[in-house]
Amino acid sequence: MPHRFRARALAPFLAAAVLAPAGCSLGGAGPGRDVSAFDLTAGRCLVPPDEIAPELSDVRVVPCDTPHTHEAFDTVRYAAADGTATDAVHPGPEALTSFAEAQCARRYEAYVGVPYAQSELLLTYLLPSVRGWHHGDRSVVCVVTTTGPSLTGSVQGTRR
Repeated sequence: MPHRFRARALAPFLAAAVLAPAGCSLGGAGPGRDVSAFDLTAGRCLVPPDEIAPELSDVRVVPCDTPHTHEAFDTVRYAAADGTATDAVHPGPEALTSFAEAQCARRYEAYVGVPYAQSELLLTYLLPSVRGWHHGDRSVVCVVTTTGPSLTGSVQGTRR
């Protein structure tokens, strides 16, 4: 059974999306291909869905030279506030959100080349859902995005 993520967005594209067990796609018509959100790695460029769905399992990836608005820049396994890994109970949306915001912001500069607070771009993330957590999903996917014109290249090292 595919796993699920809950996306907590600081930008519209991933707002309230959750990786679903089957069938929901983040991709819309057009270039690119749908891939499992669990296959997202740094440097994968993404296009927004035609419709925002509360759950998803796939995302539309495109070559980074194709117009896009989002790019995965890291994947971080969840750890409790005390730094310990946790496999027991889903920590809840507040704990996951706090973790994702801190970890993604911390890793942002290494990828984009400028601290997040100084960037013209935004960050967002995908979070494990409760159901996904029970199937072993523990990772947050960090995503950089723009609310301005589409990107036509990777943002890695751009200092934007």
